Amino acid sequence: MDSIDNSKIKIAIHTQTENSEMYGGVMVLHKLCKILCSLGYDSFPVYSNSENISRIDDNTIVVYAENIAGNPFNAKNVVRYIMYYKDINVYDKNDFIIYYDDCFKKESSIGYKEYTIRIYDTDLDFWTNHNKKRIGSCFSYRKNHNVQKILHEPNSTELTYHSSFGELLGMFNTKERFYCYDNNTFIAAFATLCGCETIVDKIPHEFGNYINNEKGMREYIQNQLDLQNVNCEKIFLDITEHIKKTTKT
Repeated sequence: MDSIDNSKIKIAIHTQTENSEMYGGVMVLHKLCKILCSLGYDSFPVYSNSENISRIDDNTIVVYAENIAGNPFNAKNVVRYIMYYKDINVYDKNDFIIYYDDCFKKESSIGYKEYTIRIYDTDLDFWTNHNKKRIGSCFSYRKNHNVQKILHEPNSTELTYHSSFGELLGMFNTKERFYCYDNNTFIAAFATLCGCETIVDKIPHEFGNYINNEKGMREYIQNQLDLQNVNCEKIFLDITEHIKKTTKT
C-alpha cells in the first residue's frame, strides 16, 4: 500500500507570511497555491501561527522556499522552490527541487528530482503606460546590498520594499528612467511595461532583450502566464507519481 493516499493528497505552501506586494517570492508562493487549487489540488498556505499548520500530515507535500533551512513542519514529502541563490547544505537529497530559473541551478544535482518553472503573478492590465509627461528618475537597490557603482542622479527617488504597487505604477509612469541595481527583481519588468527607461547594471537573466521593449515584455509575460498552469500540472503530477512509487508502508 502506498504511504501517501493520492485521493487525499494535500499540498501546503510555506508562504512565510500572508500575501504581500513587498516581497516577490511571497507573491510567487501564493500564486503557486492558487494555481494548484485551480488544478484540483487541496493546496493551502502555511506560515507561523497559521491555523493550516494542523492540516499537515503524512498525505501532505510541503513546499518550502530556498531560504527555509531544514524541515520545520516535519513533512514526510518535501519540495524546495529555489527562487534565489542559496547554500545547498540546507536541503535533503530526498527533496524534490523546483528552480524558478535555470541560473539558480548547481553544477550537480542537489535533490531527488529537479524541475524548472517560473511563476508570475502579473496583472498586465494594471502595469500599463499612461503616456504622461516624464521628468527625473527613480532607483531601487532591492536585494543588492553591495552596490559597486552608483548610477542614479543625486536627486533620484528611491523605491524601497515598502513602496506599494500603486506607488511603483505612479513612479514608472512619471519618471524618465529607473535605475535597477538588483538583476533578479521583477520590478524591472514593471518599469518596462509602463514605458519607463530601465537601466540595470546587469540585464536580468529572465528578461534578456525585453528590457526597454514594452511590447516584447508584455508578449513575453503573457506567454509565461499562459504556460504556467500547464507546467505546474505536469510537475506536480510527476512529483506525486514518484512519491507513490518510491514510498511504501
